[in-house]
Amino acid sequence: MYYKVEIGTKTFESLKLIWDKMNKCNKEALSLVESLGFTKYGSALSKAAGGISCVESEEKPEGYKQVGKSYQNLYYPKANNKKILKKFNALPIVTLNEYNDTIGFKEQFVSLSHHRAFGSIQKDTMFLVEINDNCDYTPKGDMIELLSSEYKKLII
Repeated sequence: MYYKVEIGTKTFESLKLIWDKMNKCNKEALSLVESLGFTKYGSALSKAAGGISCVESEEKPEGYKQVGKSYQNLYYPKANNKKILKKFNALPIVTLNEYNDTIGFKEQFVSLSHHRAFGSIQKDTMFLVEINDNCDYTPKGDMIELLSSEYKKLII
């Protein structure tokens, strides 16, 4: 299912607010990562934005444990690295529920698939929203349903 949310609508304003908050959360996380001497990080797991689940480093940093596979070079502060953990835990986040609430989407299982959130892209005067066709969803009144071909033209 594809939808367009136009500027001037209540849903557009809700999406704009959540996107602004998500961008701010991600900027704060990147700023912290860079202040610690890293350049790449993984966002907090099961969140729409913000937080840190790992940092990437070619060498194992002092006070960090390896997470993920060895070839991924991902690390997370050890439990005794309280100063850094406190900074990680203080970062703002946007939960999936908070994000989904902007358009009234509910996390759901459909057959073998777990749909935790909808997809969205911000354009100048609109947001484009994508939801798996098998999901149970009723759009808000100010959302305009699009054909797949219309969506593909707008997404470029």
